Amino acid sequence: MALTATADPRTAKDIVAQLHLKDDFVSLTSSFNRVNLFYIIRTKSKGFLEDIVIYIQNNFRGQCGIVYCLARKKCEEVAEFLRSKGLKADFYHAEADKAHKDTVMRDWQSGKLSIVVATVRVDS
Repeated sequence: MALTATADPRTAKDIVAQLHLKDDFVSLTSSFNRVNLFYIIRTKSKGFLEDIVIYIQNNFRGQCGIVYCLARKKCEEVAEFLRSKGLKADFYHAEADKAHKDTVMRDWQSGKLSIVVATVRVDS
């Protein structure tokens, strides 16, 4: 079984070749667009972290969401800042150890954690 959330058609073809899949394999795909999700992109101001806290508190109290950052270190800093403001937040990125990622996923799924701060790129 091969799973990916980001493979374009060229990459998917390469995965099939690399795994030596036969002609009878099943490939399931769907659009990344989800009607229950929406995206907000804002210009980064000098006090952007405070702006994020105020925005979450005013518009999404009691709801869950993901804050994306361009760098792993920034994920950790933003999550720490959000926690310092009383929000239930933690970071999730490729360099985090497995135990941390498992805890974040478990806490997110159980509702103990409402904000995940993650990288938007894998090369950050």
